[in-house]
Amino acid sequence: MELTYNLSQVRPNTKIVLTLRNPAKRVFSHWKWEVFLFGMKHANELPFLASFPAYVDKAVTVFPEYPMYTTCGFQTLQTSVYWKAVSYWIECFGRDNVLVLDVADYFFDSNRFLGQIYEFVGLQVLNVLYSTIE
Repeated sequence: MELTYNLSQVRPNTKIVLTLRNPAKRVFSHWKWEVFLFGMKHANELPFLASFPAYVDKAVTVFPEYPMYTTCGFQTLQTSVYWKAVSYWIECFGRDNVLVLDVADYFFDSNRFLGQIYEFVGLQVLNVLYSTIE
């Protein structure tokens, strides 16, 4: 938050592009990393790592009052619930200076996705940004 605020004070008209991931998919990926880093053998020592539903139940139970166990170093739900962070970017820079995109759109059509960013920041949109190799 400090970085966001300080940047907004120095460069208030900066164009901000936020690319976000589907929150449920992000939590699932986070759980897989926790199990991988902790080790599947040892994951059984912590019942909430044994399955994704158990992991979600535990994360929801402790959110937001207590930190969730993590070997990754990032809090599961705090890094997957975007609305407060996005709201703060918009508060600092203004709605017209913040573009929010779903990263899945990049994998669906990277040319369109990158074209949106180019247009938003005021760069010339090229007809073919990337071509697929067949």
